[in-house]
Formats: sequence, C-alpha cells, structure tokens
Amino acid sequence: MESWFVTVTVKGRNCWYFDLPTPEGKDKRSYMGLYGDAEITARAKTIRRSRTL
Repeated sequence: MESWFVTVTVKGRNCWYFDLPTPEGKDKRSYMGLYGDAEITARAKTIRRSRTL
C-alpha cells in the first residue's frame, strides 16, 4: 500500500499529516507536526521527491 504526506489546515495553522491506507479502504491519518517546522517539512518534501522519480 502506498502512503503519503499531506498538509491540512487546522484552526488556521498548516500541519503535516501522514496518510496510510487501511485494508478497509479508509486512510489512517497521523499528525506529524506543523508545516513551519523546518525538519519535518524537509523530511516530507524529500520523501515526496523520492517517490516521483
């Protein structure tokens, strides 16, 4: 199953979440941190780029 990082606005703040599909067809979403967190943003963007190659 493929998983991915998404940004979601919650209470006016952009946050990173990690979506992982389940066998039931629903996504399990886990909070990763604020979009403004440079370390988390760099990790998410690196993973996104590596999957598009």
